[in-house]
Amino acid sequence: MQNLKFGVVVCGLVGLIGCFLPMTAGLSFYDTRAFDAANFYIIAGGYVAAAAMGGLGIAQGMQRWMSIIAIVGFSVVVLRMRGEVVELLKAGIGAKLMGVAALAGLALAILTTVKPEPAK
Repeated sequence: MQNLKFGVVVCGLVGLIGCFLPMTAGLSFYDTRAFDAANFYIIAGGYVAAAAMGGLGIAQGMQRWMSIIAIVGFSVVVLRMRGEVVELLKAGIGAKLMGVAALAGLALAILTTVKPEPAK
C-alpha cells in the first residue's frame, strides 16, 4: 500500500500530459481553451492537484487528507467530462491518456485512503 502514492503522481502527470496531446485529428484538449477555457483549466487543475498530493505523499508519507484531496482532484476530472470518460477511450492518444489516468488515479487515490501512512 505504500507504493500507491507513486501511482497517484504518475496518473496525475499522465493526465496532464494527455491534455496537450491530440484527441482527434489535430485537436488537443488544450486547443479547446478558445471556446471553453474554464473547462480546460478546471480539468488541468484536477490533475495538478492530484499529482501534487501524490508528490507531497512521497515526501511526507501519504496521509488520509492528502488522499482525499487527490480523490477530489480526480473526481473533478471525471465529473467535468460529463460522463464521457468511457468515450475518451475510443478517441485519440491524448483522450485515452486522460481517461485512463482519471479512472486509474481515482482508484489508486481511494486505495491510499484505506490505509494511510504515518507522517514522517
